[in-house]
Amino acid sequence: MSQSRGAKPVSPFATRQRGFSDKRLFSTIFAVALAAGIALWWFGQRQAANTSISTGMTQQSPMQGQFQSLLLYPKPKAIVDFTLSEYQRDPTGAITSAPFTSANLTGRWRMLFFGFTTCPDICPTTLTDLKALAKSLGPQMPELMFVSIDPERDNPETLREYVDFFAPDIRTISSSDVPALTSFAAQIGAVFGKVPNADASSYSMDHSASLYLVDPNGALVGLIRPPHNMGFIAADLRAYLPVATTTAIKGNMP
Repeated sequence: MSQSRGAKPVSPFATRQRGFSDKRLFSTIFAVALAAGIALWWFGQRQAANTSISTGMTQQSPMQGQFQSLLLYPKPKAIVDFTLSEYQRDPTGAITSAPFTSANLTGRWRMLFFGFTTCPDICPTTLTDLKALAKSLGPQMPELMFVSIDPERDNPETLREYVDFFAPDIRTISSSDVPALTSFAAQIGAVFGKVPNADASSYSMDHSASLYLVDPNGALVGLIRPPHNMGFIAADLRAYLPVATTTAIKGNMP
């Protein structure tokens, strides 16, 4: 068959170029679709994490998924048997020590914070903020527990004196059994470690700065990661916690 006048022959190279361009276009569209799918999946998982907890409110509650700082786990996480020590002042002012076990986590809402008394910034700042949070929330404030991760220096007297400066109703927990303390922290999701100073004559401690929320059944239900915006935290706790199961931390409120 003769070729039509004015028509140019099609180059095989041009055909291959068009085929290559089509493949690149398809690959680009596929990559965008895949990224969108992953983003939708991630959003769905995050929403599910915020809607699957029924502790304190129903799964159909309009408040679900609206928290600004509180991250809820898909379901409460049991905290298995452990034994640490709790240090308190008796009516005479003397420091007493008692075993602290999983049974001591039941009965009401609690918030755990891990730290140490010679912490230069995170611990005193967070405890000061939590003192203000307790004043703001009143009866909705969970009972606060300060867990010392430096038993070598935080003896019972030092630990109680430090915490009493912020609020005497804050409970103080620790243990000279460092493996037991480490195991307990791991259950909660917290980590800590000793960091020698440059001259090796002393040390500091690195530790998680999150706040951990425990329900009246003694199960871990969520956490609040730093940086801590106390306005957001107060709003989230007011929305989530049932008032009937909490009492105020009075502390040294002005």
